[in-house]
Amino acid sequence: MKKIAILLCSVLSAVNVLAEKDESRWENGLPQAGDIAIGVNFNPVATGKSARDITSAGNFVGSEIVELNDKNNYPNQMFFLAQDPMISLQLKYMLSDHSAFKARIGFSGASLKYRENVRDDAAYALDELSQAVVSDMVHCRYANGGVTVGMEFSKGKRLRFVGGFGLVYAFGGGKMNYAYGNAMNAFNPHPSTMGKIDAQLSEFQANEIMDYARPVEQYTSGVCHAVGFNGSMGVEWFFIPKASLGAEVSIVPIMVAFQPKTYVKYEGVNRYTGEVDSYSTLISKGSTYLLYGTDNISLNLSLHYYF
Repeated sequence: MKKIAILLCSVLSAVNVLAEKDESRWENGLPQAGDIAIGVNFNPVATGKSARDITSAGNFVGSEIVELNDKNNYPNQMFFLAQDPMISLQLKYMLSDHSAFKARIGFSGASLKYRENVRDDAAYALDELSQAVVSDMVHCRYANGGVTVGMEFSKGKRLRFVGGFGLVYAFGGGKMNYAYGNAMNAFNPHPSTMGKIDAQLSEFQANEIMDYARPVEQYTSGVCHAVGFNGSMGVEWFFIPKASLGAEVSIVPIMVAFQPKTYVKYEGVNRYTGEVDSYSTLISKGSTYLLYGTDNISLNLSLHYYF
């Protein structure tokens, strides 16, 4: 009996020592005022939800910068929804043990070169049976990104409820360039061109100077800007000292965006001089829009380390 009592006392003593050790381990393992955290956010919603576009006015939206097979998507304007990107970086500065200033940044972009073969007009002029071809190309480029700054508040210890608010700034821009395999000149004022360009990507109409012209470049006078307000709430769990996993839902209930003017540059043979001239024409005077509601939602899964 005496041995059992000694054994029980030893076990209880060991458990107490381990508990005190674990408690002291977590005393410095949770965020404190003055700590800085760096983290990575993953937004799975971005994989299944594309940016909103307005197809009746055209778009320059995200990966859908141009739909070569859809006339309705002729990209006259640039509308986009400033959704959190799939991957973003986040920085926190702890103002107190349960409040922090946070900043998040993310960006994306792409460059697409779409080519098609067309008849080689020079070879055809020498031999109508020639099968020689040259290539036309449409080069599409875009970039967009966003920055969010705001406050975060938490309640709890290792498992915490977190909530916050902030300001969102987003931007987007892009351009298209066209390259042609057949030269344009007085002897060949209407060279063979990729069918998609004349049928779907060009809105040229004959005028008193030119019977035909083809686009060379499409560009905007600036970048599309958007500003808004967001709110978020979720949980954060510290699985080891100074390191946490988090999950939060973020909503941008209101946002205002500004779209700059859009131009297209054409080249064609001047019917009076016989020379190739180029000119730019305005195809969009620019737009503004107000987005409100709960449609712009993100689910952010995060990993942070505090030091």
